[in-house]
Order: sequence, then C-alpha cells, then structure tokens
Amino acid sequence: MSNDEDSRDAAMAAFQEVHGHVGELVARLEARIAVPLIFARLRGLALDGEPAYRPSAVSRALSCLPACLPVTFEPATNEIVG
Repeated sequence: MSNDEDSRDAAMAAFQEVHGHVGELVARLEARIAVPLIFARLRGLALDGEPAYRPSAVSRALSCLPACLPVTFEPATNEIVG
C-alpha cells in the first residue's frame, strides 16, 4: 500500500469515528427530548416484560423492549350530534 492510500484510509477512519460520536450525541439528545414527551402523552404506557439486551462486550443495546398501552373505550350514547 502506498503512503497516499494509508493516509486516505486513516482520514476515512478518523471521519467515521467523529461521525459516529456526533451521531451518538444527537441520538441521546433526541431521546432526552422524545422519551419524556411520549410518556407524558401515553400515560398508561408500561413495560410488559423484561427488556432483552443484545450480547455485546462494548454496548448495552436493547434487542427487545416489550411494552403495553391499555386502551379503553367509552360506551356510545344514543344521542345524535349535529
């Protein structure tokens, strides 16, 4: 491999590492904003079992997060609207 190819490979690896770190930060920020909003709007949202994690020595990524959202219906009335 030539020096040019080595320097291009090194530059690409550095770009991918920085890009990955920035993407991780953006994802965490989005989660900090979105998760509380979801729980505020879906008050009955609850876990429906134990979370399952992907086997990994470097990260703790979920592979499954069972959840349930109770749905209730109010009985219809015989009133005609309009």
